[in-house]
Amino acid sequence: VKEIKSEYEANQEIILPISIAVNEDIKVGEEYIIFLKYDALGESLILSSREGAIISHMDDENKWNEALAILNKAN
Repeated sequence: VKEIKSEYEANQEIILPISIAVNEDIKVGEEYIIFLKYDALGESLILSSREGAIISHMDDENKWNEALAILNKAN
């Protein structure tokens, strides 16, 4: 992962990961919106759901634009 940044109500105390383990078809050089949540112990970040937690601009431009609109509205 080249760059990870927080866009919405993240706990500023947590250090963002430098890598994320996923079972999706992630392509090198692409940009993704990835929704994460704390694990049950509150110690690490995991994908927020089994499906729909990763949005690719190349694969679904409508979902990408919808997610960005929600994030921009929240800021």
